[in-house]
Formats: sequence, structure tokens, C-alpha cells
Amino acid sequence: MIAGITPQELPSCRKHFRPPLLTAACLGFLALVTIAVFWRHLFAGFTFPFDYIATSRWPVFLTNNVRGGFYSEWIPFVGGGMALPYNAASGLYFPPWLVMGWLGVPATVTAQSAVMAGHIFLGAAGVFLLSRSMGLDRRWALLAGTAFLLFGGHYSNGYLDMIMRGHTYAPWLLFALTPPRENEAERGWRRVLSLPFWVWILAAGSYPGQAMAFLQVAAVYTAVHLWIGRARLRRLLPYLVPAVVAALAVFVALYLPSLLAARAGELHRPFPASAHWRAIFALSPVDFFGLWLNPFAWNDIPSIITGWSVGTVVLIGLTGVSRADLRRHLALAVAGGVAFLLAFLPWWGPAGRLMERLPLLFPSRLPASDSKAMIAVALVCLSGVGWSRIAAGRGGRVRFAALALGLVLIAGVALAPSHNFPAAALPWLLALIVAAAVALVFVRSRLNSRALFAILLVLTLAEGSRLIFEMEVFPGESSWALPPQDFPERALHDTQARTLYRQLAHPPERRPARILEHDMKLTIEAHGFVADAFGYLGTDYHLGDYASAISMARRKITLNPHLREIMLEPWTAWVWPCDELDCTGQVIEIPEFAGRESDQVRTTSYGLDEIRYQVDLQERSLMVENETFARGWEADRADIVAVSIDDTLRGWVMPAGRYTFTATYVLPERRAQIALAALALVAWGAAVLLHLLRGRRLPGGAAGTEDSA
Repeated sequence: MIAGITPQELPSCRKHFRPPLLTAACLGFLALVTIAVFWRHLFAGFTFPFDYIATSRWPVFLTNNVRGGFYSEWIPFVGGGMALPYNAASGLYFPPWLVMGWLGVPATVTAQSAVMAGHIFLGAAGVFLLSRSMGLDRRWALLAGTAFLLFGGHYSNGYLDMIMRGHTYAPWLLFALTPPRENEAERGWRRVLSLPFWVWILAAGSYPGQAMAFLQVAAVYTAVHLWIGRARLRRLLPYLVPAVVAALAVFVALYLPSLLAARAGELHRPFPASAHWRAIFALSPVDFFGLWLNPFAWNDIPSIITGWSVGTVVLIGLTGVSRADLRRHLALAVAGGVAFLLAFLPWWGPAGRLMERLPLLFPSRLPASDSKAMIAVALVCLSGVGWSRIAAGRGGRVRFAALALGLVLIAGVALAPSHNFPAAALPWLLALIVAAAVALVFVRSRLNSRALFAILLVLTLAEGSRLIFEMEVFPGESSWALPPQDFPERALHDTQARTLYRQLAHPPERRPARILEHDMKLTIEAHGFVADAFGYLGTDYHLGDYASAISMARRKITLNPHLREIMLEPWTAWVWPCDELDCTGQVIEIPEFAGRESDQVRTTSYGLDEIRYQVDLQERSLMVENETFARGWEADRADIVAVSIDDTLRGWVMPAGRYTFTATYVLPERRAQIALAALALVAWGAAVLLHLLRGRRLPGGAAGTEDSA
């Protein structure tokens, strides 16, 4: 007798506990592979290069913002002052940064690298569970998960943290929307309850263009599933509708501030999503080599935005997919096809121009990065289906298809436009892996499924290692692994990650002067240099910033030499009596600044989104400060009104007298966000209640199983 279990009950207990243990073992294997790939990031001080160096400073501010109990939405340190919600890529609502802030975990370089590595594991686990929801055996689901873990798209975009993270949410979005199979109870579709969370983390933590592309693909995926099972539509919709409503409410709530600000003309995009830019960063015919070759195989200076290698093992496995498999998994195949069209069509001029006219649906200039993860998810999952069919002993047509495809893949080395391999032996390694995978198709009848799986897993690991460790943005420069000696600001970064919340708790009486160290043209027209993001560490006040969109007020200021010089000074006040100009409008034009600098108004505390003023005015006046104007600033007195000065600087119309007042920033869209969040909670609560209350016998006479399509 073991722990109260009789020998007679032991077999049933083993049957009960074995599946969870096997699943845990598969996920443990994926975790070990993730650690092996990122061991330098986790234990040797490596991080990610280029743009990541700038964006890694954002979580330092965000986690300290939460840790100090501020949760301010206005940051005064960059861009002349900016509202974080208007930068949809800021991560203000990203759960990992919120949790780290609440727990007091510093967002050091290593901690952020661990978050990135954890996301790659998350994506691999998502593919594993998605494959299982499709009915795949654990072995082939694990093969698919491993292939996605080593997906070249992650590492080609390793220096773009939002894109790399976004890739890993794709399988979870599809997993949540995968309805139960015919042999599963319909009320078991509880994974759909996680849909609002995945949409939240997708909208808050990924590149905005990815979020929109993923939702489009997910909508097609769901529509195909419901069309295939239209006889079950009436019974499945009660599970799906409230979860979808909650998810869409979350999505709109998170993007509403930036969407409304852009619509009102308050934001400037240095690189808009024009047809020209979309064509440059779309997949093109030559990028088909990228499915199994490093980008340097076909381009001297490759666009790593388009890197999307899934490897030859995955491609050869696709030859085993039958028509019956495609019918069974039509939703996934169509979703992958739609993602491919979204990534490829902008390369064709007419399609790119059409997308340019639909900015709400196609907001990004990086269509390849927006959609390639969904393509990869479809390819690796269907490849797992194909290899499982090959292991079951398919006919000679599969052998012919695998042989023909293998020859094409090997010939691709010679067909590629250029041959900039880092090492001469790698083409031979590729040919060896292709030959071994094709040989497995021919000798499968002599191998049991476990042996075939083990060999394929080794080949997948070998090829994935080859692909990701070759991944370079320029010869000798990795796109995803930066050694610690190449990040000299690391010590400052980590120090501020641990202590910034203390500094934020003690704001200065008067804002110091701002700095602008870099070339003005690039700072204005582009999104800044890496050093422009130092403001997120709270070390200085910058007129420049490293965001994908900048405020139109800041752009107008920096284009005007006189206003630019004013903005670079410490906090200053200029005062005009209201009998000299019209103080009644929301937008006020003022005469020259000369001779109007005044000490009648001064600041006594210059905080994050709260500024205290001391006033001594003889008459009702307009005070202008060298701060960028933004909707949302309010005074704690009804007789003090915030106004815009020529849509550039912030001003205040104030009564006469000696007094103090406090100005605070409140996001103008806050009420709408709260209403949408309430709608999301109500809809999600309804979905949970439905799953709790509905029994096995469902409306329409079903008793826990689905009708066949």
C-alpha cells in the first residue's frame, strides 16, 4: 500500500498521472533547450544589441514607477515631456513590468534578458499545446515546439524586443481559439477563457503592427473553424462570444489613447507606413531562400526584418501532410496562408498602395515581422502532422516528394544570389541534415516512431543551432547576442534599475536644463539615437527620445530654432497680463518672448505628472512655461485653466493673487479606458459563469461531444 493506494488501484492511478507527467517532461525539455540557447544572457552578462539597448531602458522607468507607488503616465525626462500611453510600444501596461514593479524586482540587464528568454520558452510551449489541441501525439507536438523555439525569426529580430516577444504570443492566441475536437466535451473549451489575457499581453507587449496582424489572422482562423463546424455553431458561440467581446474591449482600451491622439494630429511618425516602406520590409520571392538559409546566403547586407527560417526538417515534414490532414486542419492552413499574404503582398505595388489607404487595419511598415510568426506556427505544426503520418507509414508518393524537395533545398545553396556564409563548412552541414531527413522518410518502416522522433529531434536541434548562431546583422555582429564589454552603460543601467524609485520620490524644486546631444535632423525626423533614451533612466532631461512616434508639439518646437533654445533651458515662466491679449480661447497666440521672463510664478516641486507652483500676480494673467503642451493637464483650482500656446508650449490662465496650486496630468481617455475595462470584466465574468454553470448536456440535445463537420 502506497500513501493509501491499494495495489489494485495502482494501475488506474498510473493512467491518471502519466499524461500530466509526460506533458511536464516535454515542457521541461523545452525549458532546458531555452537555457542552453540563452545561457550567455542568463549567466555571462550578454544582452541584445542596437535598438534593444535603448528600449531596455524603458522597463527601468516603468518598474520603478510601479515600485515607488507612482504609476505615472507622464514622463518628464524624455521628448520634452511625453504621455506614455500615446506611445503604444512603451510597455506601460505590460504585465511582466507591472509584476516586477509590484514585487520589487529590478529590471537589470540580466533580468530583462531572462524575460526575453522566458518568452521564447513561452512560444515553444504554446506551439506544443496548440499541436496537442490539434490531436498530435506528444512526440510530434514536442518536435513542433522545438522547431518554433529555434525559429530564425526570433533571433533575426532579437534586437527588436517588442517583435521578438510578439512572435511568442502567436501560438497562444490560436490555442485559445481552437475549439474542442470531436472526442472532447464541448464544455471543456475552457482555454477560450484565456483569450482576453493573451490579447492584453499581445497589445501591451508586442509591436503594434503585430497585434493588428495577429488579430486579423486569428479572426480568419476562428471563422474557418466555425464554418467547418457550422452544425455546431449555435452551441459553440455562447462559449466564444463573451470571451471575444472581453478580448476586443481590452485591445481597444490599450490602444485607444494612441489611436485618438494620432487621429487628432497630435502625433508625428517619422517613418509612416507608406507603400514604399512596406514594400522594403515585406517578404519578396528571394526571401523563400530564408526558409532554410541564413539571410547572408542571399544578400550581402540582409534585411534581418525578413528573416523567417524554419529549417529543412520542418519543410521535409510537410511532404507527409495529406489532403485529409489539410481538411482536418484547414483553419490553421488558411491562417498561415493569410499571414503569408499579409507579409508578401506589400511587395506588390498595388497591394501596398491599397494597404496604405487602410491605416487602421495596416498600421505598420514592417509587414514581414508582423506576420512571419503566424506563418512559422502553421508550418511547424503542420510539419508535426506530416512527420506523424510519415511515421505511420505513408506510400511512395511521400518518398518522391521528400526526395524532390530535398534536392531543391540543397540546390538552394547554389541558387542563392550570394554565398556569404560565416564558415565554409556550413553548406555541407546543411546538405548533410537535408540528406539525413530525406533518408528518414525512406527508412521509416525500419524504425519505430520513437527512434524516428529521436533522430528528427537531434536534427532539428543541430539545424536550429546552425541557423540562430549564424544570425548576424552585419558580418561579425550578432543580431541577438551582445557581449557585456560592448554595453559600457550597463553599470549605470543596473544601478538605476535598483534605485530609480528613490530618486522619483524626491523631485527637484525646479526642472534642470534639458540636453540635446545629437544631430538635430536625425533626432527630429527619425526616432532618436540610443543615448536619447537615457531619460528613461531618470539621469537627465532630454528634448529627444527613442520612440517610434513623437508628439507633434515637440516636433514643431524642435523645428523652430528659437523655441528649441527656450526648451533646452531650465524651467522658466513668461507672464502676460490678460488685458494685453485674448485669454479666452483654448489655443492662444502670444507676441515675442523678449522681456517677459518673470519670477511671479515659480515651481516648488517638479514631479512626474504633478507640478506645484507658487504664484504672486497683480492681475489676471497668462503664464507660459517651457514645457510641451498636451491635453490632460489640470489644475486643482477651477479658476486656473491649461491652454495651448500655438499648439506647442503649455500655458496657464491664472487669477490675480498670492497662492499655490498643483497641476496634475490625467490621461484624457481615462474614462473611456475604464468603461472598456469594465466591459471586459463583465464579459469575461459571463464567460466564466457560463463554463461553470453549463453541464454536459448542452442545448440542442448534445451530450458532451461535437457533431462531425
